[in-house]
Amino acid sequence: MTIFFLLSSLGLFLAGLIHLFISPDHFSHAPAHGAFFALSGVLQVGWSLLALRSGLRQRRWLRWSGLILSGGMVALWLLTQWVQTPFADAPEPVDWATLICKAAEGLAFVSLIAAVSRNTEARRGSQAAALLRATSTAGLGGLLVWGSGLLVTPLFPNLIHTHNHSLNFAVFPSSAAYFSMVYSGKEADQLTSVSSARIQSMTLHETTLTDGVARMVPLETVTFTPHTVVSFAPGGKHIMLDGLAGDLYNGEIIPVQFHFASGRTITVHFTVLQDAPTGRVNFASSDGFQITNAWMRATVNANGLISLADGGYEWQLPPGFPLPRVPDNNPMTAEKAELGRYLFYDQRLSGNGTLACAGCHIQALAFTDGKAVSSGSTGDSTPRNSPSLTNVAYNATYTWSNPNLLVLERQIVIPMFGEHPVEMGITGNENTVITRLQQDERYQRLFAAAFPQQVQPFTFNNITLALSSFVRTLLSGNSAYDQYMRGNTAALSESARRGMDMFLSENFECHHCHTGFNFSLSTVIASTTLDERPFFNTGLYNVGGTGAYAAPNSGIYEITNRPEDMGRFRPPSLRNVALTAPYMHDGSITTLEAVIQFYADGGRNITEGEFAGDGRKNPFKSGFVPGFTLSDQQKADFVAFLESLTDEQFTRDPRFSDPFIVSGS
Repeated sequence: MTIFFLLSSLGLFLAGLIHLFISPDHFSHAPAHGAFFALSGVLQVGWSLLALRSGLRQRRWLRWSGLILSGGMVALWLLTQWVQTPFADAPEPVDWATLICKAAEGLAFVSLIAAVSRNTEARRGSQAAALLRATSTAGLGGLLVWGSGLLVTPLFPNLIHTHNHSLNFAVFPSSAAYFSMVYSGKEADQLTSVSSARIQSMTLHETTLTDGVARMVPLETVTFTPHTVVSFAPGGKHIMLDGLAGDLYNGEIIPVQFHFASGRTITVHFTVLQDAPTGRVNFASSDGFQITNAWMRATVNANGLISLADGGYEWQLPPGFPLPRVPDNNPMTAEKAELGRYLFYDQRLSGNGTLACAGCHIQALAFTDGKAVSSGSTGDSTPRNSPSLTNVAYNATYTWSNPNLLVLERQIVIPMFGEHPVEMGITGNENTVITRLQQDERYQRLFAAAFPQQVQPFTFNNITLALSSFVRTLLSGNSAYDQYMRGNTAALSESARRGMDMFLSENFECHHCHTGFNFSLSTVIASTTLDERPFFNTGLYNVGGTGAYAAPNSGIYEITNRPEDMGRFRPPSLRNVALTAPYMHDGSITTLEAVIQFYADGGRNITEGEFAGDGRKNPFKSGFVPGFTLSDQQKADFVAFLESLTDEQFTRDPRFSDPFIVSGS
């Protein structure tokens, strides 16, 4: 086995792995392209394994097939940079995956050329002829694959191929830019390229319709003739924006440089918009060009959200967030959510008119109240800490410890009508509460808009539906952590990054209970088919050394009456956790630092009083709370990461704020 043989085998093995890695992403956009990459990966990896097993010198056909799988693939890639690519509608962007793959194939090709040349020279004495035959084989192989691709592609669905792939885990969004431009010079000029410091890749394209199928075709240049309008608009010419350094927010202004064949460069300022403008949004004149309506499509709106329609409702979701689950008997509407917002902040909804839902769920505190346990309208104290309503639409279960409470509509009636303890205190005051609302002209309009088919919409069932709809809109996903995950590497401090690494490691077990986009294992989405309803005993108590938690805070044991369920509570979302102190189901731990130390200790040891007992030895404690050792710096890093989950915009978003203050009433 020669060194050339070894290098060629390693090169093709690496290239094959990359092709297999990226093929699913390609298949979702252009099935023919994905199938080609999958087949290429299988052949390249298979060739490498077969070559290592058989030995290159003993298999002449193996050497020549390797030339096609290495040099032929490079030739194919080079060919598709200048002519129509058979497996997609535009040339592949040159990213790290492409560079590494082509470098590996190039290494394999050069190594095989050397091996073939050495063998042929010994027999025929013509190294030059051997080199020519080898390179010709590779080139013809690439041309053959390209031609075959053109014939095979029509058998697959044709999709617009606009994606970008890379080997890192950051999400780089894509978008497009549009404008209208008139050139007032005397001689025609050509736009050859565009660039911006905010955008890694900007390419000229045109969407065409062939046989009812949209195809995106790259443009080398765009010609501007004097006094002729050239329009870049959705469905036609446009600038593709790939590899953005971060999201494009609605309302931003992005400077872009236009480069022309004449050598001139002009700067055009694009306005970032959520939707295409209906009127003129800007106008500028520069070096003989008049530019109108230069705009880019926003990847998120001003609040860092993405519009996503579901039925008749337009969700405003943080990037990467899925649709929440919504019950069939209460579909989302903007009118119901708006009514629910007013009801949420209205003290008249309580029996004695002194407490609103917002009294225990304050926006500035991520919809908690900052107390160990909350208080009801009559002064009764609840036994538990008021849970955050952050992303409550994704909860698999509701309250701290009820595995049977699966929908908001069932949970919301508990504080409204519960008597032990009294919270809103509506029971016995139903007619009084309804009469208060009916006498308000604003509510007459809001109820009629939310339930237009009903003659008498003032019912507690409708109040429950409206409150649930509003609470489902309380979505948070624009923290420093989220911005970091979307590509803004400056969003997290070095300390927070270290804390994130620890949080996600197996050494500390945090991510087992606080996982996924919502940092809670107790999460469901619209497409969830198998619900997780996890509850955990963290060793917070071990009263009398028996494993007990004091009633009425004994976890789901209260529902199941099974000993092993003692002290098991739902893992809450950690989003905005820095704002929701005090912590745990009873608010018995006051700071994040103390929470981290509690988990480092593997539970809590209470040495005196009615709750005395060593929680670290609780027989029902979860295996995910084993305890660990932390330095002061590591503890600070943990805190920094948890603080990076705070979404400041969420705590002051006017869509979630008190409408009575906004309206001045």
